[in-house]
Amino acid sequence: MSQPQKPDLEAMRSKMEEAFRENWKSFVLQGVILFLLGLIAVAVPAASTIAIELLLGWLILFGGLIAGYRALKSSESTARWSGLLGGLISVIAGVLLLVYPLQGVITLTLLVTAFLVAEGFSQMVLAWKLKPAKPWGWVFFSGIMALVLAGLVWSQFPGSASWLLGLMVGLNLMFAGSSLAATALSFRS
Repeated sequence: MSQPQKPDLEAMRSKMEEAFRENWKSFVLQGVILFLLGLIAVAVPAASTIAIELLLGWLILFGGLIAGYRALKSSESTARWSGLLGGLISVIAGVLLLVYPLQGVITLTLLVTAFLVAEGFSQMVLAWKLKPAKPWGWVFFSGIMALVLAGLVWSQFPGSASWLLGLMVGLNLMFAGSSLAATALSFRS
């Protein structure tokens, strides 16, 4: 039996660098647009939070409809019923997010808080396992910061629900846009 081939990382890196060199202007433009969208989201986090929640509602709704359609096309009865059930649950969740956006925002904020707690503890456990290695302290610090963020969100809950998603997505867009533009600029001729 043959072993799967390992990807040629050097070839992949070379192709990526070539793409950046050839298209650096479009990457810079994309980075600037992402940064500006992030800036808008940070400037009006409450509106951004509602917009994100509604977008998520539509995505879940359409995903459920597609899953239901695929299940109906399935020839296997087990796949059909489980697909229909999953699709129905997604459609219901999407409709609920669209009809009750404020409750959806509160639910999503609780999910983000739970994620931050889980991430914080998992980072701290990972750091403990890495302890003899040099970067363990940074990993542990990252875990503590995730717990601090969860604590800040929870201490302001439910008020934090009005701004959390918009602020987090906005900051992420700003950082992603900045890094993309900076990377692209480093490859210009």
